[in-house]
Amino acid sequence: MWLVVDTATPKLGRVFVYGPIEFDDTMDHRFEATIIYIQGGSLVAGYSSDTPFTHSLIIRLMDPEDVDAYSMNLGWKTIGVFGYLRLHGQVWGRSWHKLGATAEVGTSHITLAEAPDASWLNKEVVVTTTAKEATESEVRRVVAINGATLTLDSALKFQHLGEIHTLSDGTSITLAGEVGLLSRNIVVEGITENSNGGRILVSTVFQNGKHYVGSAQVDGVEFRNMGQEGFTDITDPRYSIAFLGLDAIDDHSSYVKRHKRRDRFQHLQVEPHHNCALPGDL
Repeated sequence: MWLVVDTATPKLGRVFVYGPIEFDDTMDHRFEATIIYIQGGSLVAGYSSDTPFTHSLIIRLMDPEDVDAYSMNLGWKTIGVFGYLRLHGQVWGRSWHKLGATAEVGTSHITLAEAPDASWLNKEVVVTTTAKEATESEVRRVVAINGATLTLDSALKFQHLGEIHTLSDGTSITLAGEVGLLSRNIVVEGITENSNGGRILVSTVFQNGKHYVGSAQVDGVEFRNMGQEGFTDITDPRYSIAFLGLDAIDDHSSYVKRHKRRDRFQHLQVEPHHNCALPGDL
């Protein structure tokens, strides 16, 4: 049976995926669950980078009402991939540009070194720090685009350099922050009030005499509040995404690329012998 999600779904508990589930690309979706357990089946939104999902999909991983209920040895707020996870969001052209001029404290207009794609309008961007403090990076929403100049939804609290210095020998050195597009149309989000966020585990499981091997292809996806702080043991790594116990992966069967992570409590882990591509935007 092939299940196409083409209607709004209620909040769910544990979701077991034994066959194909595809999110219909004619509408926006919000899919909320405590655990998504993919065993031999597939969860799909956009089959490839060439045929991405074009609407909005937000997958929210939540705590259960009964925190003492059985969590299937995964822990709550987990997508357990022992089958196929295919999430391919839209990527709107180039996602990073350097500042073309210094953005001063109090301004809501910034100039980039190059004009961004028009799709940046109404999207969230990060203006990276050019000081010593990482906390001086700032997130704003783009409300207008005029060539290479962006108008932000609120004024900047810190200065962000965008300068070119020429040395006595004629050598030019660029000292400039970068502006990166944060928004993605597919979001995987852990719902939390502490550092216990969501996670994705891609691994293997042996059930009913059959060996199931996980595969994940993730492109153009935004991760929010992912990872569970303190769980770093190699047998139970609760990173934003962990590829664990898979031996060698076939070429291109799994990859994580062109994604954005914010408010994360752990990073991404791939065991060194896995053949998993991890290009861009980590």
